[in-house]
Amino acid sequence: MKLTTKHGTIEATIEPGTKAVMVSISGGMDSATLLYMLCKQIRDNNLGIPVYTGTASYSSDRVATFHASLVVKHMRKEFPDITINPVYWTGEDYIGTNKSQLIETMYSDIRIKNNWTQQEFKLWWGVTANPMDDSFKFVEPEGHYMVPREPDHSPSKPRYGKHYTNPFALIDKRSVVAAQLEYGLFECYTTITNSCTSLTEYQCNTCWWCQERRWAIKQVAPDNLIVPVGGDPLKYYQVHHGIRPEWRAGVRWNKQAYQEHLEMIQKHPQEEDSIEWAKRYIEGQYHDGGIEQFAVGKGYIKYDVIKDEFSTNNGKGSGSQGPYEDLYHCWQWFADADVIECAKKLRFSQVTGHEE
Repeated sequence: MKLTTKHGTIEATIEPGTKAVMVSISGGMDSATLLYMLCKQIRDNNLGIPVYTGTASYSSDRVATFHASLVVKHMRKEFPDITINPVYWTGEDYIGTNKSQLIETMYSDIRIKNNWTQQEFKLWWGVTANPMDDSFKFVEPEGHYMVPREPDHSPSKPRYGKHYTNPFALIDKRSVVAAQLEYGLFECYTTITNSCTSLTEYQCNTCWWCQERRWAIKQVAPDNLIVPVGGDPLKYYQVHHGIRPEWRAGVRWNKQAYQEHLEMIQKHPQEEDSIEWAKRYIEGQYHDGGIEQFAVGKGYIKYDVIKDEFSTNNGKGSGSQGPYEDLYHCWQWFADADVIECAKKLRFSQVTGHEE
């Protein structure tokens, strides 16, 4: 698959004989665009292969997991016939470990489990090169901030390796923005992705990555699609452009939603194996993990993406209950022990990438 823009050519072609692909998803627009291009290729060519996504973040860096889950959720709606399997690793234990090493470990575990060769199952990276001309000028922020990229940075991995592919290695972020405009993704991805590296703010607008993102958008996007600095993209596009309603169905993707997500984690830590923790953990996986069906005991809880409704079946032959507007009404049909067990299995799967 090749797309030529005035800023560069993107080529991301899935090779014959591929049995599955894995994409490293950071929550930013580069990897989100790559995921879309691969899913589009799978759909358009009837390849019928699954997609895995891998996201690694530290406990102090939860924005990455939050936005990566929104990207996965959007892709599942855009490509309902493609199986997309997200894997998330979050924890203090990994601080000091390069995130790419954690993604490589996820990739190896999945490949070995499925007995795939490196040619049959490759890991895709959406890492772009630095801005390629002098139109980008980094303005050093005041106070403490993440160390910016080196001026001559290029991705450490070449475009093609034995087990990985990095198709964006020879282009900068302007080509990615151009691709989003070409595919009709720009407003959506401006809203659900986040490039900021600040550990204290949701979007600082001053770090190197925020400045690079802003630069690329201003260089490529029409003025009427550029959200003012500090503005809420969701509100901006609702007011000025009539954001597509299907983007919003079942998705909570703004700063307020992220803060609610953090409050839920703080009030109900994963170590607390209580019914209150279990319910909120499952709710968090629905909201932030993009999961649309949960096995609870012998029954299930299912979310209908199109209708934005829930239904349940407790496995006792009583038929489906619902539809309900939220998960709250579903718990009455299940024993507390089954709900807690469901949450534990979800947690195990999220941490390890495998079914328990």
